[in-house]
Amino acid sequence: QAAKARGVRLGNPRLRAGDGASVHQATQLRIAKAAQHARDVLPAILAAQKAGCINHSQVAEALTARGIRTPAGGDVWHPVQ
Repeated sequence: QAAKARGVRLGNPRLRAGDGASVHQATQLRIAKAAQHARDVLPAILAAQKAGCINHSQVAEALTARGIRTPAGGDVWHPVQ
């Protein structure tokens, strides 16, 4: 904050400002990636429910036990992901 108060320009000077097209393209890519992950994980969720998992905590434990990666690439699922 002291540098900002002195008028120093903060941030990466080589970073280009995003234009509308690149922002739209990045958004569409994130949406597609999330949708694909959901399609990939759905069979495991349905199998967990069929095996008797009746709440989010149990489904999360089942996904973790099966070694399925979270959307962010983590190893441990939590009930609120």
